[in-house]
Amino acid sequence: MKPQVIDLRGFGEIRDLRSRNTPVTQVSRFLAVLHLPLQSSARNRLLQLVRTKVTLQNSGPESYASLDSACLIYGIPIYDPSPNISLVVRTKHTRRPTIIGAHLKHLPVSRVTRHSRTLPDEAFTEIDNKPVLTPEYLILELLAQKSLEHAIVNADAAFAHFCHASNFHRKRTIDWFHRLLSRLRKILKSGRYRRCKRRILRRLHYVSPWSQSPAETLFRLAMMRAGLPNPFQQYPFQTQHSAGFVDFAWPTIGIGFEMDGKMKYTSHEVVIAERVREQKARRFLPNFFRWMWDDLSDPSLTDRLRALFPRRVLSPPRRVW
Repeated sequence: MKPQVIDLRGFGEIRDLRSRNTPVTQVSRFLAVLHLPLQSSARNRLLQLVRTKVTLQNSGPESYASLDSACLIYGIPIYDPSPNISLVVRTKHTRRPTIIGAHLKHLPVSRVTRHSRTLPDEAFTEIDNKPVLTPEYLILELLAQKSLEHAIVNADAAFAHFCHASNFHRKRTIDWFHRLLSRLRKILKSGRYRRCKRRILRRLHYVSPWSQSPAETLFRLAMMRAGLPNPFQQYPFQTQHSAGFVDFAWPTIGIGFEMDGKMKYTSHEVVIAERVREQKARRFLPNFFRWMWDDLSDPSLTDRLRALFPRRVLSPPRRVW
């Protein structure tokens, strides 16, 4: 049997393999893709998405995509993607863990994890004919994860996606964010979702719809641990000809932070544009500081952050977990 081929240039359109000379990469026993990215994160993201769709097609009617797999179906960017697949099963099952791609030497395997969950009908829906958890229950599953960093980074991305976060429509974004928070707390209070309830309620105080990258979320957690006052995220500033935004700002004391992710500067033109934007931002936030991804792993980051603020606005360093 010839494998089906997914052309990644055609929005995932599936078509039959008509020629053995077609440049394809086989990703499972009966599936191949055209134009698989070489970069590991992009490759793993597409491997998980493609294999998730095939796994759902071959699973029972009570299986739904969860966690990273559901995020990919919704189109939510995920932190540190892997090729593994997460499913929620509404009934008890005895299926052994499935491994996809074990016979392929040039690509990582995907391990399919199935979790039995007793959830109400409202927890399940379909996106493009793919069974997934609804936004509320997906966020609850994300926040219940053991790793704080993975939980908050992916939950932030989910909130930004479902709230249609926009720097230019701030009030609308905030309204949708608070409505979504209210629905989540209502579900937890009603007892319709009992898993890791205390952990989720605690972490709901950490989430935000304004993070535009994993680096911003992780840096915000670092600022919480350092006892800094709550920042104004995506702070707007207006010049004569354009509008700009600063990732974190404290306008009353004139401090602004910009967090640069791993892939921000892709060309010389982008570097120049960032420098011009920074010069404009300094007119409103004279104490402007730019932080890099490597700063997140600096053991002295807490002390460095606290040294930039007046002592009167600081709280004691605290645990965030």
